[in-house]
Amino acid sequence: MTAAVAKAPNDIVDTAKTLLSKEVELEALLKKNDYDIVKMSATDEGKKLLDDKSAKTAGDDFDKYLSNTCGLATSDTTPTDSTPIDTTVSVDTVVDLGEGEAAINKFLDFYELGTSSTLTADERSCIVSNLVDKVTGADLNQAIAGQASAELQQALGLAFINCNVTVQS
Repeated sequence: MTAAVAKAPNDIVDTAKTLLSKEVELEALLKKNDYDIVKMSATDEGKKLLDDKSAKTAGDDFDKYLSNTCGLATSDTTPTDSTPIDTTVSVDTVVDLGEGEAAINKFLDFYELGTSSTLTADERSCIVSNLVDKVTGADLNQAIAGQASAELQQALGLAFINCNVTVQS
């Protein structure tokens, strides 16, 4: 969430800040209660946090923004004990990256967000030049979903190496 707050556009930054503050508060309460969620939930502070509707509202607003503005698939379904767990991974579209240079630049935006790093204009331009006409938006979508083929992993790795960009994790 810290990375999301740092990169969030002005129209969603306050929502991201609310989510970050609730995350920090939850982490502190869990630590204070030896990471025992039942114990934490029984405390006055825990009850107050769990009953706080602002976190749910902020989460819903953030999901809506990601879906409507960023093209990220979100889900409004909540698994239950009777919901079977799907252990297979199938990704059609996580993000609508588009194609060409625009897709590569969106992919690099996600890279920066995920690694809390910032590429220079020269690094970004170099990577785009190395990948254009070699990868598709669908390929990059698979990489975001953690399903990159060996060929795509190699193309991405070579682009970063050729552009002297150290890959952050």
